Amino acid sequence: MIARASDGIHAKLVGSSSGDWREIEVRRPYVRVRGYVRADALRDNDSPIGHGSGSGSGWGMSRTRQIDVPAGACLYDSESGEIIGVATARDQRRAEPLSTGWWRILLGTRWGLMFVVVHDLASSTKAENVSVESCVH
Repeated sequence: MIARASDGIHAKLVGSSSGDWREIEVRRPYVRVRGYVRADALRDNDSPIGHGSGSGSGWGMSRTRQIDVPAGACLYDSESGEIIGVATARDQRRAEPLSTGWWRILLGTRWGLMFVVVHDLASSTKAENVSVESCVH
């Protein structure tokens, strides 16, 4: 296994079937993923989209704070997880404290908005005292 999705994703059935497996393709800006999934993991999405209404809200802005994320900051996929990127420019980011020493930020990327996690070397609970770990030494 190369990847696993924690939530459902939209995929197109392509190619051939092989026993209990189906070939799929997922397209996103700047990336195209093709692979196989178990047939029993697929859900039918052929139902028509009707009219309706909805409501929503922003990403819990009341519990976020502004932190300084310097150029060179390590960007993680989760707390104590893998480094998935490095900040290319200094920026003030809305952040939510996770466990001690870890903050989740919302970051705009060429693939769209995504949450990443930064490591606070000061293990501070106050945004103004956060010292984000650098990947550039």
